[in-house]
Amino acid sequence: MNIEINHVLIHTSNLNGMIQFFEQVLKLKNGNRPPFPFSGV
Repeated sequence: MNIEINHVLIHTSNLNGMIQFFEQVLKLKNGNRPPFPFSGV
């Protein structure tokens, strides 16, 4: 079974830690991000 996640919104004070969790623990890949007028990944 394949599952595709297109968007997740999580407010965090530890962006690098959240990125590592999603990539290392959940095995997700960081995709392209539209040029929003605010920071994020």
